[in-house]
Amino acid sequence: MSTYSNPIPVGNGTISTFFTSYAPVQGNIGTNPAGWTFRAGYVAPFRSFDQQLVNASWNLGPYCRKLDGTSGRIVLDQSTADIGFATQCWYDYPRTPLEPYEENSEWWAKCGKVRIQARDQMTSGNPWITVEVAISNYQSSSINLFEPPTYFGLFFTRIIKLIDHAIRGGNCGTNSDSGYPGSSTLNSKSPGIFSDLGGLINGGLSALGNAFGANGPLFTSMGAAYGSPSEGPAAAGGPLSDANRGNTLGGWLGDHLTKFNNWVDDMNDYVLSLANESATAKAEAMKQVAGLFGAAPEAAGLFMNGWVIPNLNLLQDSNGPGSDANPYQWRPSNESQERYASYLSGDPTVNSYPYTNGVPTTTPTNPDTGQNDWGWFLTMLNRGNSAAPTVDTTTNEVVILENYGFNRGGSIAASTDTFLNSVDSVFGSDVGDSMGTLLDMSPAAPLFVVTFVPIVVLEVIGQANKVAKGETVNPVTNLDGLVDTKFELRISAKNLKAGNPTLYNYLTTTGDANGNTITQVP
Repeated sequence: MSTYSNPIPVGNGTISTFFTSYAPVQGNIGTNPAGWTFRAGYVAPFRSFDQQLVNASWNLGPYCRKLDGTSGRIVLDQSTADIGFATQCWYDYPRTPLEPYEENSEWWAKCGKVRIQARDQMTSGNPWITVEVAISNYQSSSINLFEPPTYFGLFFTRIIKLIDHAIRGGNCGTNSDSGYPGSSTLNSKSPGIFSDLGGLINGGLSALGNAFGANGPLFTSMGAAYGSPSEGPAAAGGPLSDANRGNTLGGWLGDHLTKFNNWVDDMNDYVLSLANESATAKAEAMKQVAGLFGAAPEAAGLFMNGWVIPNLNLLQDSNGPGSDANPYQWRPSNESQERYASYLSGDPTVNSYPYTNGVPTTTPTNPDTGQNDWGWFLTMLNRGNSAAPTVDTTTNEVVILENYGFNRGGSIAASTDTFLNSVDSVFGSDVGDSMGTLLDMSPAAPLFVVTFVPIVVLEVIGQANKVAKGETVNPVTNLDGLVDTKFELRISAKNLKAGNPTLYNYLTTTGDANGNTITQVP
């Protein structure tokens, strides 16, 4: 019989900053197995406290892979004392957001390797097999944590991998050099995580880059808004002065990411609680997770580009992006466009409940999750503009004009209750409570927005608006200084055809109220 009936555990990732973690081990252990050691003394990737404990307690040697890609470790054959191979799925084991080093698969790609014969401890009789062993590596530099957009993108990516691994598991590296499992089984129209990973990450990055990037629009616009001594202490060495603005934004980011991490911890606890659930239950849970993680970044991107930046830029150009004359053009991911298209009436002239000019006035149900569509909720909920959809013949898109603001009649809900109650019902009160803290818009408690930008940024913009208008700055809150902007939800002809064939046929034949028609697409 085989020595090991199951793969050796990897060990939990970094679960707290209070536990010691171990940086990658550099060096070269040579090609002769006789000189190799166990427990420690060989090249290794970053390890958490628990993972290093596993190395010691299981008496594990160098990191290796079979020729089919299966990852494992060098061990001693208990019968013969020969060099042996035991499976350990370290290769695609997800790194946590708190671990600042590269993925294990990336570390492996940079290693010098040697092929040897080892006894397979997972197969009866322990036959000889060929394995590839990491013997050298000099890559030890950690990720630059001082570039927030880069780190945030990595943070989000790792969260996604953790959730996917917890629900579907990995492939132990088999036939893979990516360190990431294959494509998801989610419906192609499902929001967010796997169907459109790029759109998810980019949505969050656009928001964060604009908010905290050293040369981002928010950074430079704040400088312009507060750049003269007549505009108060901020210009004369205050937190938003040219000298201090970078550190100030970085401090805000740190505080916000702490709240975000707390929410992620609670979300991870929820996912891990599904370990003993059926495959069907896990699949349904994945759709719910995807819906939540997909909606937030997409809403954040719209929030920054369609409202925050226009609020600052309109101080200098009243006809800039976000104005009545120049609405911000919002193109969400293809999956979101298809889904949003499916919610529209097949006849854009319908004005009976729940439609105004063919556009829903309530939050539709996402057909993939059976819950309120959080993406629509966070962007289009109140329909602050009731204008009929139009066709842009130049781009071949359907255009839905919308207001963006915090007051009733704007596109952001006037209460968090509906949203957070839905989160509570699906993921539990811990997730809902931590997300509520993340989204807290205090001191304007009744109003909120899903974003990666702290409330203090909005306060500063409100102050800037009031200063520019000659209004008095309120010592408590200046969120009332923020103005509504305009944006356009744009849905391509291709996505309209896929999501709502009836409306597509209507607009290719009858057209909009101005007689403009959609050009047919394959």
